Amino acid sequence: HSSKSTLVIAGAAMLLCMAACTNNITERGPSSECPPAPLTEQFMSIIHLRGENAVTYSEGSFEFVLNEVFKAGIDKALEDSIRLGDPSMMYDPEDAYWYTAEEVQQKMVWVDTQYVENPEPPHKLTMVLVENTFDTELFQSIRTIEQWYLNDSLQIKRKVNAYIPVGENVDLYTGEVRGPEPYFYVGCLQPSEQRKKVATVQYQQKVVNYNPNEYYPTWYRENLESSVREKLFRTLLKKARSGGVPVYASPDSKQQLSIEDVEKRLCRVDTVYAESPEPPYEMEKTLIEECDKSLYHQVVALNLIQDVYVDKNMQLSIEMKWYAPVIMELDPKNLRPTGEERTLFWVKNQ
Repeated sequence: HSSKSTLVIAGAAMLLCMAACTNNITERGPSSECPPAPLTEQFMSIIHLRGENAVTYSEGSFEFVLNEVFKAGIDKALEDSIRLGDPSMMYDPEDAYWYTAEEVQQKMVWVDTQYVENPEPPHKLTMVLVENTFDTELFQSIRTIEQWYLNDSLQIKRKVNAYIPVGENVDLYTGEVRGPEPYFYVGCLQPSEQRKKVATVQYQQKVVNYNPNEYYPTWYRENLESSVREKLFRTLLKKARSGGVPVYASPDSKQQLSIEDVEKRLCRVDTVYAESPEPPYEMEKTLIEECDKSLYHQVVALNLIQDVYVDKNMQLSIEMKWYAPVIMELDPKNLRPTGEERTLFWVKNQ
């Protein structure tokens, strides 16, 4: 009976909230307003800190992020001041497994056995214990599990719900790199106001990921669902065309692009030769300008400039400063992707 009562109370609270939003009730002030709905409930970003596709650091460095995020998180877990979870929690946070300090230590330091030949006769093989520690230089990237919000000014807010440091898995004996290895799950329920900036980075974030080999729980890995992309990019291109949102050629530009300049970036100019209907019937060159209103379908990535912060509980937060839609060019003859990408314009996100 108690569970039924809880459901009834929860349902009543939800109805009251819906009524307040529907009827625009303001007597209670801001507390009566329902929270904004996220643009997307779940998105996984991958911030490559080293190696291929690595970020460009405007402030901070790989070493600083390594010390302030990865090493500091392990130290706090060993002190039992924060909890680190199994990376599989990314798929099902309710099925949580949190490591003890001893288990964290075991993940970072492990013992193996090795047979070594005795240099003295009769040169028998002797088993020795070899202790290995994790090479922090293998730390490569951070996966963040996020919610995205969009306001009327087309500014995007990224709320980090959790993140996972990722390293390279290297065979201890052959040195072969086996691939990425996620290490710990760190929840970010309520980042503290007392936080510090660890880096300002610029990089490209994919928003379309058609990987048929991906297991279905990770469909959101670097992938915005199609209706979300339409809501964001269709509105953005429409407002940019009309001058409803200021856009720039680059983050360093002080002067925003004119409507004419935006049209040039969004429209395709093609050359067509046709026979003149008048004598001597020579071939004449004609320029045709095509402005495809469905160009938002071609947006496959965002170029981002953002600040990354960490608080005393090792919770991350992100503030996006600039973003730029990137399209995949299509062959005008068969409308197939050419493999070439183009940045349309930059939007100030502050």
